[in-house]
Amino acid sequence: MGRSMLIPALTALAVAGLLYGEANDILWLRIATKVPASLLFILYGWQNGALDGHADGVALFVALWLCAAGDWFLLSREKKPFMAGIGSFLLGHVGYLVVFGLIGISMPAFAAAALVVGLIAWRVWAWVGPHAGPLKPAVAAYVLVISTMVAAAIASVAVDPSPRRLTLLAGAVVFFISDLCVARDRFVSTGFENRAVGLPLYYAAQLMFAASAT
Repeated sequence: MGRSMLIPALTALAVAGLLYGEANDILWLRIATKVPASLLFILYGWQNGALDGHADGVALFVALWLCAAGDWFLLSREKKPFMAGIGSFLLGHVGYLVVFGLIGISMPAFAAAALVVGLIAWRVWAWVGPHAGPLKPAVAAYVLVISTMVAAAIASVAVDPSPRRLTLLAGAVVFFISDLCVARDRFVSTGFENRAVGLPLYYAAQLMFAASAT
């Protein structure tokens, strides 16, 4: 197996173990698989040149670390770690926004994409908001930032539909979908099915970002 496929393969194995731990509520297994799974996408970003001297690569590497921190906070089911996780992921999305700003976006495309994605975000908020309770401000900020990040990803492809930018766009969209699973699990209808869909999508998204480090 080539080096480029080793880390995604190891991540898939870790995520499979994580899903087993989630399904059976085995905390030690969740920790033993989620921590390395998140470290692996950071390593994948480094392997793909995130720290080779390009500002957008460095920004992406920081965003990967912030998302990994969010993963580790969410190992707890308690409110305070969950809030810390939201904060880490929100900053991670800001980091990805910085990446798109650095590689360049089309402002007309961003305006059009923001309108479409904003309508989707509004529907998401109408679905999740009534269940968010005291977390409403944090969840609203999160929905706004991730939606802006997806719109920026679309606008970056409008400048240059290169494989790298298309991969970044795919990562942004898949990340958005995985967050819908988290929101459903936390606020609407808790169940393993949310994690069974959301976790593989989430790690696929982070690997896509990491693969596009330079």
